Amino acid sequence: MELESSGYADEVIDDLILLICPNEVHLYCNPVNYLYLLPYVAHWRNLHIYCLKEIQYEDDEEAEEFKIRSFIEMVEGCKNIGIPYNRTGMKETFDKFAVEKWPIVQAFALEGFGGGGFFTMKYNVIDISSDLDSIYSLVDPVCLEQTVTEELALFEGQWNNFLAAVHVDGPMKMTKLTEGKVSEPLLSYYNHGRVSVQRISQRPSQRHPYVLFGTRSSKVNILTCDTRGQQGSSDVNAVDSSLDNNDVTTHMVCQCVSPKGPLCCARTYFLGNASQPYPVSDEMRKLLSSVDKDRAVLSSVYTVMVTAVTQAIDVYTQSLSINEVKRTVTDYLSQELSKLNVKSPHEITIEAYDNLGSIVDLEEGQYLAHIKTARVAVYDIPSMQHTGSSLGSLVFAESFLDSVINFVSKDGSRSEDRRYFVLTKHIPKYFNWTAGRRDLQLNSNLEKFLHNSSEDFGRDLICGEMVQLLSANQQLKEAREGKLWVYDKCIIFMSSTEGPIVIPCDLIQTTQFYDGDSPSIMALLLLTCDPSLQSYLPVSYRYQSNQIALAFTPKSKAYREMFSNVMSAWKEENGRKLEMLENVPSIWIHMHNQLQSKFNLNNVGGSSSISTLKKCDIDLPGLLRFVDHLAVSSVGQAPLPSKDISLVINEPHDAGGFSNTSQLLVTIISGIPGSYKENLCSVIKNVSKESCRWVILKRTADNVEPFDAVNLQQGLQAVYNKNQKESRRDPRPNRVIVVTPGFTDIIDVVRAIENHPNPSVARNLKIGAVTACIDPLNMFTKNRLTFPKLLNYCAQGWVSNIIFTGSITPKNAELQEAQQLIRCINPDVALMLANKAEVTRSPDLELIMSDSLFTENRMVRARHLLTPGWMLERQSSSSRKCKMDEVCLKFAQPLEKGKFNTRLRGLQPSTLHNANTLSGKVFLVHGRLRFTDSSTLMDMSHIVLSNNTSIIASDNQLTPPTHTASDIGHQYFVIFVGYNLETEKLKDWLRACVKAKPVKKELIRKEGLSRIVLKNIHEKHHLEPLPEGWFYNGSHFVSMSGDKSDSHPNMSDFVEKYLADENLKITKYNTSIDAHVFHDLFEK
Repeated sequence: MELESSGYADEVIDDLILLICPNEVHLYCNPVNYLYLLPYVAHWRNLHIYCLKEIQYEDDEEAEEFKIRSFIEMVEGCKNIGIPYNRTGMKETFDKFAVEKWPIVQAFALEGFGGGGFFTMKYNVIDISSDLDSIYSLVDPVCLEQTVTEELALFEGQWNNFLAAVHVDGPMKMTKLTEGKVSEPLLSYYNHGRVSVQRISQRPSQRHPYVLFGTRSSKVNILTCDTRGQQGSSDVNAVDSSLDNNDVTTHMVCQCVSPKGPLCCARTYFLGNASQPYPVSDEMRKLLSSVDKDRAVLSSVYTVMVTAVTQAIDVYTQSLSINEVKRTVTDYLSQELSKLNVKSPHEITIEAYDNLGSIVDLEEGQYLAHIKTARVAVYDIPSMQHTGSSLGSLVFAESFLDSVINFVSKDGSRSEDRRYFVLTKHIPKYFNWTAGRRDLQLNSNLEKFLHNSSEDFGRDLICGEMVQLLSANQQLKEAREGKLWVYDKCIIFMSSTEGPIVIPCDLIQTTQFYDGDSPSIMALLLLTCDPSLQSYLPVSYRYQSNQIALAFTPKSKAYREMFSNVMSAWKEENGRKLEMLENVPSIWIHMHNQLQSKFNLNNVGGSSSISTLKKCDIDLPGLLRFVDHLAVSSVGQAPLPSKDISLVINEPHDAGGFSNTSQLLVTIISGIPGSYKENLCSVIKNVSKESCRWVILKRTADNVEPFDAVNLQQGLQAVYNKNQKESRRDPRPNRVIVVTPGFTDIIDVVRAIENHPNPSVARNLKIGAVTACIDPLNMFTKNRLTFPKLLNYCAQGWVSNIIFTGSITPKNAELQEAQQLIRCINPDVALMLANKAEVTRSPDLELIMSDSLFTENRMVRARHLLTPGWMLERQSSSSRKCKMDEVCLKFAQPLEKGKFNTRLRGLQPSTLHNANTLSGKVFLVHGRLRFTDSSTLMDMSHIVLSNNTSIIASDNQLTPPTHTASDIGHQYFVIFVGYNLETEKLKDWLRACVKAKPVKKELIRKEGLSRIVLKNIHEKHHLEPLPEGWFYNGSHFVSMSGDKSDSHPNMSDFVEKYLADENLKITKYNTSIDAHVFHDLFEK
């Protein structure tokens, strides 16, 4: 949404390539969408970003060339490449030739880029649209939030419109209701919504909405309406001719279906009261008539069905078996229906639906993260009053989502934590409109009676004020609003959806009141009644606890009169005790919290600062808790440690004790080579050496072997054993600093510590904090492509602190870019500034040496959610590509300092690699060596990207070698860090830093003399005496015989003498070389 509203052109916004590999992700983007994408992708593990800087992107030709080269580099090394060829819901025949016509794929085969031919011939390209569809259809927390805040809100709105269609006509016009009028909101909502769905999906819907009155709700009609839709019912009214006096029908079955999603809900609502109010006087008894047996039976059956659906959901969630659900619920239904003397066929179904509302097959024992519908129907219930006739059918259905978390116990056994959430539980389960002629007459007479009943009922303490009635029935969980009358002798509650409820005070066993000692708290009046009153209550309010509750809204008239009239009057009565409660009883606490949250939202203010999901949690209690559970379930089925489950799902957690006498606190320091992490290790040791016994575990300086978990575990074992021996005489705590070697992932180090094979050591190991060192000038290998594992070092849940070890000046561009990137990866991490990791601030040191940061709840939760299954040994954290080489060259001779520094300065990014590839590129040179001008052993490092060179005296000074043959050995080393480094080329580079072995000279031959040499020989000897018969005439040498020459007549003798002298020198020089023993730099 942000990108779409940014105003940029579509081709700029859509300029994106995403390659997902088993252990890494490669992302190409441009500088425009980079900033928008970063918050959503930065936390992905092993992420490689190919993106130009803004200045480079301005050159269109350079940008296109970079995109092509990035694409080729991304796919290099792959064998099979999957492409989402079709959109969701659409199906076109996959055509490789069509893929080959894509511009970026065509550019793959261009000469000069190294693609190596046609893309679809080099790689096995396959269509993965169907695989992605199955993934997209799974419900995760984001999908659930969209469903609840958007789809469910619209769904409930249409259901409320359906209820309003009944309420608007009112009790007096119930006989004029028609199925068409009542069902219109549900049918319009569904039909209009399906239009847009059919454009992207060819799959027909398997469910349809409907409303059926009374006897029309036969099994045949229900199944027909469900599969084909409701037709021809617009004129069917609520009058049932089969009833006495053509009275209003007993009930209506209604179903609402989401047109674009998986939500479905079915309810059965009743027209007419199924119970009679308690006759508190003879006069009132005259107003009452006999109970309608049919309505009473239907209400009782429906209550059983509501419980059956809840039971079905619970059984399925725990067993994932539809067969088990049918067996268990069928037994329950058969038993309960037999008690009611009802012998009707019933049906139990549980079905799963995808995000477009299409049915998905459920396999026995297999968890599927889809929204499911549990439905119970009892068909064609026979009439108790009219033998041989049918009352119709009852249906109840809920949409729910289940969640499963696998966990492993300490003993290695595996189990599962299963939960579910009913999405449609806020849809009213019970409605009982006052509709029949008998009910209308009864209510009318009762209201008249109440106005003239002061002598029969006593004083009127509350007279017709609005309150809310709550039921102890956990299946209801709904508050009914109505009018309350409180008299000395009875309490009467009247609601258009429940009918009159009369509670004589003589049948009230205990009276309890809760007000929270605050005028802004919802007050509860709890009434425990005699069991004999149960038959006079609506079915939904009958419960084994015999308790009902009345809720009073703060500052309402009923609330005020409760305190001013009722409580004072009850205190005056002998034998009546009003118990004041300090806390809400557990059976009512969820309902009270829900009412209180609604009141706070509507009256206290601040609702604008509450997220939409939290507002939904008020109407759907438990939603946020379930979202936390689903967040863990949706990241995979890798098992969690049982001790972390409650912590991960944000429930109360007991971390347990930790022994202080034998514990080993571990501080981990990480960072890529050249990040100055070794400096930080020295700082910590020097600062705290008096208060702690420090042990540093790191690989030796000349070791370039990859991380060895067994070696680390052995080191910790040795430290633990030593600590056990020394703890008695030295009370100082023992702490271990673990410095991660090379480009080791933090996960590998933490896993090795947490999974220590010795149980005693494992119990007493605790990671206090993990600190990563990052140099902003040494982050990106090119453009915005970071070093391997560098982003992992910043991952949420894995690092407690990050120290920027370079570019720490204010308003530094490199530092700001690094901070922006890291804040997207880990918003909660502590950022510090310390040049070359030389930390001096006490608060920073306290964070680095913390003993609890790594085990904080938020850190543990982030680790399990962002890296599921990280504790499993079989899980790899390595990346397929972009691996760094560390090449260690050992030698025994000192180097020429001048030559060495010159070679280091020449190590610019463009010197050892092709401009378009990282192969052969050196980023860091470090080692331990001597120079020819000093006997001091030096530690050196040179960071290529920052051009930072450090040469200091080493702490490990050795005796200089005598350079005799017996003393020659490998005691110096230099380590090169880079991509795809060739050892021989690096050796040649280092050989150039020492005095080269002299090369023997070849003897000079006469033919090899140049004209200049001959001229010099002649000039040296041209005044020598001439032989007899020769003279010089001023321009030439002339003989008596008349011969002329430009050179001296004895020139050949002079040349021979020159050759003899020079070859004698060469022979002596070559002899001296042979007499001296020279060794190659790398010779052992």
